[in-house]
Amino acid sequence: MAPATGQVIDTTLWVTDGGVNTVVRAGNTVYIGGGFTRVGPATGGGVPLDISSGELVRPFPKVAGVVFATAADGSGGWYIGGSFTAVGGLPRSHLAHILADGRGPTGAGPPST
Repeated sequence: MAPATGQVIDTTLWVTDGGVNTVVRAGNTVYIGGGFTRVGPATGGGVPLDISSGELVRPFPKVAGVVFATAADGSGGWYIGGSFTAVGGLPRSHLAHILADGRGPTGAGPPST
């Protein structure tokens, strides 16, 4: 018997801000309904926003978990603290440094947006 493998999560799918109770496909359209008010791309637990437009500032590393605090590093980047297990696909627990160009943590690896 072959060993079991885990499901690979498709990080390009969109997410809701609440529970989905029903899904129906009609042709090439999928309709969803539930207790949500927004649907959008999965960005992770912390994202930078442009102060004038409210748009995402890209690139930025995805945070797997929740960010509770941010602090500027004085060079255009920031430190994040919270309950997370990875930043930009790299293992990080509770504290990470994101560089001004969006690389993180501490410049390791390409950003994942």
